[in-house]
Amino acid sequence: ETKNIYRNLLSIYKYLPTLISSIDRLVEIKGISSSNYHFSFSDATINQANMIMSLTDKKVLLINLKIATNTVLKKLKPEFSKLLILRFIDGFSAKFIAEKLSINLRTCFRRIDAALRSFSSQMGEFIKQNDTVFLKNNKKSLDAIFSNLNSWNIYEDEDGGDVKNIKTIICNSIFKEMKKSSICT
Repeated sequence: ETKNIYRNLLSIYKYLPTLISSIDRLVEIKGISSSNYHFSFSDATINQANMIMSLTDKKVLLINLKIATNTVLKKLKPEFSKLLILRFIDGFSAKFIAEKLSINLRTCFRRIDAALRSFSSQMGEFIKQNDTVFLKNNKKSLDAIFSNLNSWNIYEDEDGGDVKNIKTIICNSIFKEMKKSSICT
């Protein structure tokens, strides 16, 4: 199950900058709409400030997840990093990767699985070692992101057919979760 979470994290990795810039845009919108309030410390002003701080916390968490992913990928064996990047970040099919590396498809799946196990283990360790960044301050946000990631099973069938644009669905799901928890007025 943990392996699935990290596989899905790798699959949305390239969308993290889009999510981060979307948060920037939401903060900008909230900041502009808060200027419509009088400069008194009314409940509405305080609520707007709290929403902006919550969005900023989520942005920091996503940035930290991106940095953690980069760090762990660099620590892996080069072969493992290459396989994970090709498969999950660049989105190439296992069939294509097997052909490029001149290995059979079954071997390719085994190597990807081994790389994913190594990544999962090291990523879990990295998050534990940096618990002040990931766990203490952002436990709810991290749980929301990981629960969304865990609810999707991103993989391809053995014929190389991808599940229909699942990465976009995941990003939308995470974004909606962030929106629900942060911006509802």
